[in-house]
Amino acid sequence: MTFDDPGQGPPQLFYPNNVRIQLPWPQMWVLLYSNAKGQVGICTAGRKGAEQSAIQGLESQRESILSELPDGAEFAKFYTGSGLTYKTERSSDEFENEEDIKDWLIQAANQYVNALRPRLKLLQDSQAND
Repeated sequence: MTFDDPGQGPPQLFYPNNVRIQLPWPQMWVLLYSNAKGQVGICTAGRKGAEQSAIQGLESQRESILSELPDGAEFAKFYTGSGLTYKTERSSDEFENEEDIKDWLIQAANQYVNALRPRLKLLQDSQAND
């Protein structure tokens, strides 16, 4: 998997059904997943809510971010806990085969990285200068 952003590191597999793509915010990543309900998706996530300060810092750009994410993207509560996330979910039944699911996830991941990575870098830089 490659990204438009040459500075983006490679994704990491977390067996059996999660892939994480580290973002330039401590303990924050883009998570690609499939679940027992037959859904595949992508969302922002972090360790023990570490990403929530970044999510709050990007609040003023929410509509712009959503416009750059895949069709059907939403800003909602994370399925566990009370944190907020950007997420896009689809039923695996919408796809012809596993290869189509993989292709969609790759394209969606690139959109998430393109929408979030530069904004998070700026947010981090602005907080470092405060």
